[in-house]
This record gives sequence, C-alpha cells and structure tokens, in this order.
Amino acid sequence: MAQQLEEVITSDALRTAIRDKVRAGITRRAISELICRFVPAGTPGGRDDGTGVIRLPVELIRHDQRAAFLCAVSRLLPEASSPAQREIARVVGFDC
Repeated sequence: MAQQLEEVITSDALRTAIRDKVRAGITRRAISELICRFVPAGTPGGRDDGTGVIRLPVELIRHDQRAAFLCAVSRLLPEASSPAQREIARVVGFDC
C-alpha cells in the first residue's frame, strides 16, 4: 500500500505542502535544505538561492522518497531562534 501511495504523490502535492509550511513561517532555506537531503547525491539541476543553499526542484525527489519527504515537511516547526541546520537534522531523524 505504501508503495502505491508513493507512486501517486505528485510534484504538485509536494509543492502544496511546501507552500503551506512557508506560509506557517518555515524558511525557504530550511525547505531547500530538506529537498537537498531527499534528492540523490550528485543530481545536477539546481540554482543558488543567494544563501549558499542550492535550490533543487521537487521533481527530482524520487517517487519512493516522496512519502518520507512529506512526513519530514510535516514535522518542520517554525522556530525563529533555531538555525535551519538544527531544524533539518531534528526532522530527518524522525520516523513516520
């Protein structure tokens, strides 16, 4: 069942989840770093967002990783005093 779900998670669904989190106060840098963790290493095709983080399109997240990515996105919490790196490290360590 999980495999079937992963095959139908569209790029639009990922972007919607990301937009919701940005509206809730999550930084674009934190989102970019999270995307980078779910895209296979060495994947070309990003652009520098001006903060030193390469922004990669969500289409590069493999289908078998999309459910885990949505889980990680859902666990991001806006914390103005917390650096993006700590936030990402905390999130990626959780299981759904």
